[in-house]
Amino acid sequence: MLASKGMRYLALISILFLMGCPSGPMEEVVESNNTSDAFKEEDDLSGINPDEVVVDEVEIQEIEADLDNTEWVNKQDLEFKEDGMVYQKGVDILFSGGIKSLYGNGELQERYLVLNGIKHGPYEKYFENGNLNRKCAYKEGKLHGKFKKWYDSGKHASEGQYLDGQEVGIFTWWYENGFRSQQGGFNLAKEHGVWMYYSEVGRVLEKIVFFGGEELEIEDGY
Repeated sequence: MLASKGMRYLALISILFLMGCPSGPMEEVVESNNTSDAFKEEDDLSGINPDEVVVDEVEIQEIEADLDNTEWVNKQDLEFKEDGMVYQKGVDILFSGGIKSLYGNGELQERYLVLNGIKHGPYEKYFENGNLNRKCAYKEGKLHGKFKKWYDSGKHASEGQYLDGQEVGIFTWWYENGFRSQQGGFNLAKEHGVWMYYSEVGRVLEKIVFFGGEELEIEDGY
C-alpha cells in the first residue's frame, strides 16, 4: 500500500485548510435532487462492490442578491454579540443588510449579507492585494451552494458545494502550480465514492473508495 500515515495526514490537513469559509434584495430558491440518507457507522459494508459506489449528483440554487447594488454598512459600526448574531449598534435590534470590512490600506476585505442577524446570501472575501480569496453563500447561517477558494496569486485552490451546511457532491483541490492535489465526493458531509490523491507534478499517489465515510478499498499510486 503506497500511502503512509504521514501522506494521509498531509492530505487531511490540506482539506481542512482549503475548505474553510467564514461565514440588494434577496430571493430564496429551493434545492432539488436531494442526496440519499447518510450511512450509519454500524452498517455492514462487506457485501458492497467498490466499483458500484457513486456520488449522487446534487443541484443547489443559492440565495441570490445583487451585491454591486447593495448598500453596505461598515463592520465596525455594528455589534457582534456572543450569541453569534449581528445587532445594530447601541440598540437591541437584529441587523439586516450588507456588511463590509476593509484592510488598513483601504482595500475591501470581505462583504456579505445578513438577514435578522445571521449570514444569509452571497459571501466574498478578498486578499489584501485585491484578489478574490473565497466566494460562497449562506442560507440561514449555514453554508449553502457553491464554494470556491483561490490562492493570493489568483490561482484556483478548491471548489465544491454545500447543502444546509454539509458538503455534498464532488470537491476538488489544486496545488498553486495548477496541478490537481485531490478530488473526491461527499454524501451529507461523509466521504463517499472514489477519492484520488496526486503529487505536485500530477502523479497519482493513492486511490481510496469510500462508502458513507468508511474506507472500502485502497489502491497504490501509479
